[in-house]
Amino acid sequence: MRFLKTLIALILSLGLSLSLMAQEQTAEIIGTVTDDSGAPLPGVSVEAVSPSLVGKATAVTDVNGRYRLPALPSGTYKLTYTLENFTTVVRENIQLRVGQILTVNVTMKMTTIAETITVTAAVPLIDVKRSATATNITREMFQRLPRGRSFTSIVTLAPSVNYESWLGGISVDGASGSENMFYVDGTDITDQFDGTNTLNVMFEHLEEIQVKQSGYEAEFGGSTGGVINIITRSGGNEYHGDLTFYYQGSDTNGSNRDSLRINPLDNTKAEYFRYPEKATPGIWHNYEFGVNVGGYIMKDKLWFFGGFLPTYRTYKWTVPILELGGVEKTFEGTRWWPRIQAKLTAQPFQSLRLSASFANDLYKWKGEQPAADGSASSTYLYNDAGRTTPDMTFNVRGDFIPNPNIIATFNAGYYYTNKGINQLLKPTEPRWYFLTSNAGMGIPDEYVRPRYWANYGYDAGYYTEKYLQTRLSAGGDVTYYFDLAGEHTAKAGFLFARLDDDLNDSYLYDYVRLYWDRTFYDPSGKGWKGKYGYYEVRSPFGTLAKTHSNRYAFYIQDSWTIAKKLTVNFGVRAEREDIPSFASAEQHLAVGKPARFIPIRFDFQDKLAPRVGFSYDVFGDSSLKVFGNFGIYYDVMKLEIAEGSFGGFKWVSHYFTLDTYEWNKIGGKQQVPFNKNAPYYPGTYITSLDWRLPSFETVQPDLKPMAQSEVALGFEKKLMENLSLRVRGVYKHLIRTIEDVGVMTPLGEQYFIANPGSDWVNKQYDPSYWKCPKAKRDYTALDIALEKRFSNNWMGGASYTLSRLYGNYAGLASSDEYGRMDPNVERYFDLFF
Repeated sequence: MRFLKTLIALILSLGLSLSLMAQEQTAEIIGTVTDDSGAPLPGVSVEAVSPSLVGKATAVTDVNGRYRLPALPSGTYKLTYTLENFTTVVRENIQLRVGQILTVNVTMKMTTIAETITVTAAVPLIDVKRSATATNITREMFQRLPRGRSFTSIVTLAPSVNYESWLGGISVDGASGSENMFYVDGTDITDQFDGTNTLNVMFEHLEEIQVKQSGYEAEFGGSTGGVINIITRSGGNEYHGDLTFYYQGSDTNGSNRDSLRINPLDNTKAEYFRYPEKATPGIWHNYEFGVNVGGYIMKDKLWFFGGFLPTYRTYKWTVPILELGGVEKTFEGTRWWPRIQAKLTAQPFQSLRLSASFANDLYKWKGEQPAADGSASSTYLYNDAGRTTPDMTFNVRGDFIPNPNIIATFNAGYYYTNKGINQLLKPTEPRWYFLTSNAGMGIPDEYVRPRYWANYGYDAGYYTEKYLQTRLSAGGDVTYYFDLAGEHTAKAGFLFARLDDDLNDSYLYDYVRLYWDRTFYDPSGKGWKGKYGYYEVRSPFGTLAKTHSNRYAFYIQDSWTIAKKLTVNFGVRAEREDIPSFASAEQHLAVGKPARFIPIRFDFQDKLAPRVGFSYDVFGDSSLKVFGNFGIYYDVMKLEIAEGSFGGFKWVSHYFTLDTYEWNKIGGKQQVPFNKNAPYYPGTYITSLDWRLPSFETVQPDLKPMAQSEVALGFEKKLMENLSLRVRGVYKHLIRTIEDVGVMTPLGEQYFIANPGSDWVNKQYDPSYWKCPKAKRDYTALDIALEKRFSNNWMGGASYTLSRLYGNYAGLASSDEYGRMDPNVERYFDLFF
């Protein structure tokens, strides 16, 4: 057994040298045991058991009567304190949440007989050690509260957290939805391109959701918004299971409302119009049915949990087809998510706890929804369109406690998605898209189409061979407890992640955009208009790239408790990241760059993030704490900028006068190089503009990473048993961001990848231009939260947030343009003057 423990310790130590990214998944109980005179009691055996803990956790008090039970999964605990010649004390109903450090102090009395005292009152509610602000939503809570089917419907219970559909989704403390980090059992599932959540783990598979809002320690990074940490269910020492069935449908929804639109057949008229429900969202039925089973393989040694929760949805859309005179046609579609969740939890011996989990959110759809406004094509096979998108994550974790003063933790995860598998319907002709209607222009009726008509949808024009994204992440840390002018909890860790992208997602045929009765103005300002207007041909148009990016971070932090009441938390985090080029080696060499070129690299000294905070236990009994913090937080850059600005997305537009009404004879299969003299490009050739030239030479040489500072101050008070109040004031200031800054030149729009408002970017323009402003976003808020934990058959909570968000920059996801999500290449500073 000693050899086995030594071997595992060696493996864990080696694992730390290969470390990667993790999020906290455990909590801690600490305390002091004294006799009835207040003197510390050394040698007291402390035992913790819980339905969520494999086996049991044990500790022995030191010479100062202190004990520590680290690396505990969240749950409800029973603590037992035993010492010869002293009354045994049992503390029950200790509710521990992810990330908490709860203090449970105990007084033991001498006795000459075997006696046990069970204490159920005085349950600790407040973590008096940490200065961070986080909200934990437990399984007990979301089982009892009304909610939707996605966890995004319940994270808004946290103060200052809102769901903003036109800001990228979940907004934490005023930040956009593309500035959060999402984790499932420690594995990062944040979308590599737009920063949103990619995996929808269902409530039936969840144990706890943690939302970190501010003040989190140096071990956490990559977010100028919040951190959403999801913990999945485990098995137990008893077998348990449940069956699930949910139904939703169009019959249970309300009616559509009037919306403002431009008349499809008259470009000069706006109107209010109510789309019939049978057209959008259509007649639909959603069925969810599933089974979950958990239990043990070996009691107190190895647990399992497995869940299967498929969702099946059917659609029927009935829409008018204006090109057929408004005749209605009916189309059908299906959606299928065979969701799977599995987890193993083990404690092979007392000092080692292990877990492995898997989540699958595969998505398969068939049948595309046609436009409800009558602009749908009469020939496109909407019923036959479809594709499959696998989406899964795998994670392993270990906590090794070789002695009471050291904890070593390792975590590794793998995330995989491919948005381009099994495309059922491939394009067979160019896409013709009407930006304006040609009604009333003396054109034969068979060629007349309404505004926004297209022979098939935008996405259907792509022929997607693969859209593969993977993330391999791993990480580890060592925590050391020691005394030096107080109690210290020091932690150091190293993190690594590799992001891989293999993309082949392009238009197979030309994308023809028709501007009837419109004039095109070339970069010199000259106007061009044919008999019927002008048209644009996008060719090539799409993404072809294979690349990878590496991310590193290390941190060191300490939690120093002075005189048992004041805890000072301080640390520093350093990160390194590469933003790769999506262009080919040939493109790099052609402009004098190395074959593997890294356009943007931030080294450790560029992303140095200090954190400091305090927590003061006012009365020393965990009933009232005052806390505060200051920190610098850096964004982990998304790859949208690499795809759009560094050669991944190819987009060249060719412009011609429109001199024929036979629009269906314009365009052909995409070709490289483009042949402007091909017979299927009628009219006069005007010009070609490359909208996605690789911006290798226009990146600010001294570019600095997006950063935000924050200051918070507050208090948390236990009002009575199971009732607590938290008040927090917070100020968050955007230091800088990264965006594409553009002006119009004779060759088209010229963009620089820069810190808006920097001296460098302003020097790129003629002095007569207005200066590019700096990105500004200031968030100031006061939030008040009251929580009543479940007792006496009820629970409840209330919060109020008074906030002000001010500036010219909403974040990595834009609050304009219906919530555009193109991080670092939004349109805040396009043609800024």
